[in-house]
Amino acid sequence: MEWRFETVEEKLIIGMNFYGDPFSVGGSWSVDNAIGKLWQRYSTYLSKHSDMILHRVSADESYECHVMDESFEDTGEYGIMVGVEVSSLNQQPVHLVSKVIPKRKYMVLILSGQEIVSDQQVFIDEILKENTEVSVDTSFFFEKYDKRFKGMHRIEESLVEIFIPLNHKDSSYG
Repeated sequence: MEWRFETVEEKLIIGMNFYGDPFSVGGSWSVDNAIGKLWQRYSTYLSKHSDMILHRVSADESYECHVMDESFEDTGEYGIMVGVEVSSLNQQPVHLVSKVIPKRKYMVLILSGQEIVSDQQVFIDEILKENTEVSVDTSFFFEKYDKRFKGMHRIEESLVEIFIPLNHKDSSYG
């Protein structure tokens, strides 16, 4: 596992979303759970209507955003969105939703192979032990998928970047 701290500029993401317990069916990292089905639904839409998504930043990058609200601890339910980055939300398809990922500092985990499907909290805890000036904001995180991710069927050959927002004890951080 590799990692870095990085300040990420604001990102505009457009795509499709889901709210609920994504693992009630299919377990984690499964094409049969709600996240896998969300990716399938979005990919089908994209294959038929990619020309309708205007201002796309990169044809090779997709994002998966996880947003936990106050009820997450009690219910296990939260919001998930998959999509692509755009430079403008103007004239986007009504079938898609948008999310603004805020500019701030992130811990970026670069995971490959079985690290992708492992307990990532172990990696986060390791990094935090050595970097006591920061803590993580557990209200959201996002994942970036590009050409290095080969799919769940080829996880051993794949790589994904996970962006975890940071808090800092010094208020000038970020």
